[in-house]
Amino acid sequence: MKIAIAKLDAALDKFWIGVVLHAYHRLMSAHYRRKAARLAQKVQGRANEIQNPAYQVRAKDQFLSHRHQVLRHDLEAKLIRGETC
Repeated sequence: MKIAIAKLDAALDKFWIGVVLHAYHRLMSAHYRRKAARLAQKVQGRANEIQNPAYQVRAKDQFLSHRHQVLRHDLEAKLIRGETC
């Protein structure tokens, strides 16, 4: 009985890590990639209109943060699948 429970637990762990967590990181990577692209497009479109340097700094910081999240989630997904970086 203990062996069956241990095998079931291992199978659930493998499913959780291999499928669910991998899918989560791929989805979050795509989400932040879209956010970064929208932000870059928004800033480029307003480049001539914006005179406030504080807005430009904040937008750049947000863009870098989104880009960092994309890279982080891509790396997590690769590590879960056992791919080399």
